[in-house]
Amino acid sequence: MAKKMAARDLKHDELQEQLQTHAHRLVEFLGEHGKMLLIAALALVLIAFGWSLFSSQQAGALEEARSAFDEALSVYTEVDTAAAGGQEADWAKAEASLQEFVGSHDGDLSDIASYFLGVSQTRGGKHDDAVSTLGALTGSGANPELRPLALSVLAGAEESRGNVDAAITTLEQLRTTDWPSYPADTASFLLAELFERHGRESEALAIYEELDSEPAEGEIRTAVSSAAQAKVAELGEDDGTES
Repeated sequence: MAKKMAARDLKHDELQEQLQTHAHRLVEFLGEHGKMLLIAALALVLIAFGWSLFSSQQAGALEEARSAFDEALSVYTEVDTAAAGGQEADWAKAEASLQEFVGSHDGDLSDIASYFLGVSQTRGGKHDDAVSTLGALTGSGANPELRPLALSVLAGAEESRGNVDAAITTLEQLRTTDWPSYPADTASFLLAELFERHGRESEALAIYEELDSEPAEGEIRTAVSSAAQAKVAELGEDDGTES
């Protein structure tokens, strides 16, 4: 069995670029399922996590760990780029590469690799595996910057495998916890959309109205308020009422 090694040494600017690209690509994927507004939240949390990672990096980190992480993430990026370009995406290839890294390393970069592994499994349709992988990143002792991202994708995986109640519970946890960088309004909007997709319009409308009534301050809050306002008008028109 390969010896686990702490993986903490990666050039900061390289990881920042990879994380930001991932944020945009993942939002494009989630957008196909109606999960809008995640771009700002994902970028914010991923960038914050990147900074916290490098503020605590240890001297003398193993070069092998850094190289292995680079290689695993480059495979993910290759597959992700193919998917973004409308080409056939081999998510099993990305999964295998990330799984190999996670199996032989630990530390912060292993946690990031586990997150990308869960995303790869979700996008490859392996929702049961994704729930297992992402669930390990959502416990009380998990990294507080990475945990809300894992919960976001976990909710989608649970919904995709037909476990709507678990998806609701996950999003409720996401929206009621005080995260360091993750905006609760984004989680609320995701929950409202989930209710709407499953015919629970009154519950969705109540959340949209709550979001629409709050002061629009800041980029994310303004985007959420604008989208919620449109949803209130749409659902109000469907049931014959006016907001």
